[in-house]
Amino acid sequence: MTVERPKALICGMLELEGKALFLKRKEAGGEGIEMPSVYGILSADPISQLAEAFKKQTGIKADAGQVVLESRHEYEGAHIPCLVFRMTPIDEGGIAPEPSGAYSGFEWLALEDAKLRRHAAKGKWLSEPIMRVD
Repeated sequence: MTVERPKALICGMLELEGKALFLKRKEAGGEGIEMPSVYGILSADPISQLAEAFKKQTGIKADAGQVVLESRHEYEGAHIPCLVFRMTPIDEGGIAPEPSGAYSGFEWLALEDAKLRRHAAKGKWLSEPIMRVD
């Protein structure tokens, strides 16, 4: 069975008071941050994949909207696109992140501050040039 190579890293950006939700991941070199995300492949619906991954990773049910940021992400030595979609919560109960077991916590950060932090594996795109799409 051949594993399909991802065509893009697809991230979900949930904003609150001008800051975005980042998840913290403990790694061998320390704790890094990344947005909730999924690797997109052509044989699947990336928007549905993102909504499902966002719920699993954050505990927040949300819909993916427009692409708001574009960058590039290194995957196995090659660069693939990184697309960041604006997420809109569906639940009426407000925004109360409950990160899944793969994550050690969460933090609300301005994008400029997030760029200066240590990045987890799926957060490396924050070190690349980022283009706003509005």
